[in-house]
Amino acid sequence: MKNTFTLRKIQLVAYALIFLSIASCVEKTCCAPMPEGDDVRLEITILDKDGGNMVHYTHPQQIRESWVGLYYIKNGELYDTEKTDGQRGWFSRLSPKSDNSRYSFYFRPVNSLEKKSRYLIEWSPTDRDTVDLKYKPKIESYIMIDSLWFNGKYVDEGIRLSQEFTITK
Repeated sequence: MKNTFTLRKIQLVAYALIFLSIASCVEKTCCAPMPEGDDVRLEITILDKDGGNMVHYTHPQQIRESWVGLYYIKNGELYDTEKTDGQRGWFSRLSPKSDNSRYSFYFRPVNSLEKKSRYLIEWSPTDRDTVDLKYKPKIESYIMIDSLWFNGKYVDEGIRLSQEFTITK
């Protein structure tokens, strides 16, 4: 009888551990919220081949903000950048200019220890772009962006804090 009771306790503990391990895996999959980021950003406006802003409200092939997926990629997993904790901490986001003249993407590193980060912009299931950023070592309270790649193509070097940047797709 005592052995049966002990065996049952072991089984319950094993089930609890399995449940907890599954729950922790679910949190790490696509669309998990990301922790707060450091206060540095790079603003990127993406233009189509005709020079129209991909998300501008006057763009003839308007892509609505709600259609655009913006993800942080870490170790092959996607994280939804729109589901961050708290008021701050956007790693990337789509944001209008103050005069609503255009929409741009803001990119921030995940934390001050990151040397590089990768983002996926999903315009549609068949139209995706990648943005790769490399950072200089953290100086005092901010991080400098060192270089930028768009779809694997080197774009610029020595990008400054909060710089606006335009890429033609």
